[in-house]
Amino acid sequence: AGALLAGGRPAEAVPDLDAHLAGHPWREEGWRLLALALYRTGRQG
Repeated sequence: AGALLAGGRPAEAVPDLDAHLAGHPWREEGWRLLALALYRTGRQG
C-alpha cells in the first residue's frame, strides 16, 4: 500500500488496505495509510 501511494495510485491501495484492516484492526500504520489513500482520492469523511 505504501508503494502504491508513493507511486501516485491511491485508488488501488484502498481495497487492499480495507482487506488488511479487516483482519488486523489494531494496526495503526494501516489506518494511517488508509486515511491518506482516501484523502488522496477525494473520499474524505
